[in-house]
Amino acid sequence: MQAIMKRLKHDKRAVSNAIVVMLSLVLVVIIVANVVLWSYQMNQLDWEKMQEDVKITDVARVGEAWSYNPSGYAPSGSTSLVSGSISNLTSDDGVDMIFRSYGSSTTVTYPITNMNFTGDATGWTTTTSVVSGTATSGYDSADGNPSPGSGVGSYYHNGTGTVPKVADINFTTETSLNYTYGTPVSVYLSYAYKLSGTSIAATGNSLIIRLVKPDLTTTDLDTVSFTGAVAWTYKTIVVDTTHFSQSGTYELRVLNRILTAVKGTANYAQLNFDDIGLKITYNSEYTMEVEFTETSNTEDWTQLIWTVDSAWTISSVNVTLQLYNYTLNGYPTSGNGYIAYTSDDIPNTDEAKNQTITVNPTDFRNATGYWRMKIKGVKATDTQFDFKADWIEFKVVSDGGTLFTFENAGSLTSHVVSLWVINSTNHRRYDANLFMNAGEEAVYIRADIRLPSGAFIAKVVTERGNLAVFARN
Repeated sequence: MQAIMKRLKHDKRAVSNAIVVMLSLVLVVIIVANVVLWSYQMNQLDWEKMQEDVKITDVARVGEAWSYNPSGYAPSGSTSLVSGSISNLTSDDGVDMIFRSYGSSTTVTYPITNMNFTGDATGWTTTTSVVSGTATSGYDSADGNPSPGSGVGSYYHNGTGTVPKVADINFTTETSLNYTYGTPVSVYLSYAYKLSGTSIAATGNSLIIRLVKPDLTTTDLDTVSFTGAVAWTYKTIVVDTTHFSQSGTYELRVLNRILTAVKGTANYAQLNFDDIGLKITYNSEYTMEVEFTETSNTEDWTQLIWTVDSAWTISSVNVTLQLYNYTLNGYPTSGNGYIAYTSDDIPNTDEAKNQTITVNPTDFRNATGYWRMKIKGVKATDTQFDFKADWIEFKVVSDGGTLFTFENAGSLTSHVVSLWVINSTNHRRYDANLFMNAGEEAVYIRADIRLPSGAFIAKVVTERGNLAVFARN
């Protein structure tokens, strides 16, 4: 019995040893399997990481844009609207709103030479028509003179001769002048005259100032009738400016009719005139100026682009375009909000001018979004011109975030998990969650990311730990 029990104890220890050995083998197998699996997984991850190829192809601001066209206008000076309306400014379609310039500077000219007969009667010619009597005409520096220092045009008419008779004589004295400056602003005729003699008829004596225009039509600028002797008299006459609306050569004629009262060998009548001239004031510079207005939004703008597309009906106009700066409380004369140029040397050439403002664009609106734009054209010329406004736009952009453009050039699906935006003063990380299939291009918009205004670096990290970098200078 003891032998049996002893044997059973021995067999029990053998079973225990066998169990221990078997458990040990199981543990070894598990450990080896895990090591092999871990090694496989590590090799697989490395392989996948090497197969991944994510690139950042672009990083750009995302903006929302609003375009505004003028809804109001106000001409300055004597600028006038010719045709069109504010609705014509909404597109570049060749349908214009047209404004006409006004004379902004004048020049005075005295087109008659030797108007005072200084020294002689150069430039003047005289013809006579004698009904009766004897005619004597010419320059007489000895007679009376309303303008000291100048000569006198003198006409002497008498009844001398073998047979006493009444003098009835017509004289025409004339000179030519050129005027090519368009309808003038003002015209004044001035002259002096004197009638004397021993026998002056009570009726019939007269002096007429007549203008012959380039088209040969005539108009009498002034007429004087005499009933007796008249001392030196100086006259200034306002002349209708439309008489000088033509360009070319004019003639100014002095028509005199002289009559004596009775027959006699010593009877005479003498008509003198002097200081006959024209003072013409004409426009030598024209200006067109108009202000346009509208109301925009009050968003936080990052950019302002303003455009004027227009033409001028004359060449080489000096043009200034200005946006009102509410920070400066005025129209700028340089820099942002200011454009200056000389229009094309071919009239009616359509020209588009624009400017992009990225520094303080909100300076060009007030608290309610109201903005003002002034357009001015000036030219030293005697020809009036028109401004043809085709398209005027006030376009603003608000920063709506950042647009990332990615390319997955690898053969596996990639998962972007984080990104950074870095510049010289800021290093900021953002969580991300973007999956891209193999060979896919993808865009990723982040409204919460504002790009720096200058140079920056953007980079992303994938779930596998790969890095992609994009630099913008």
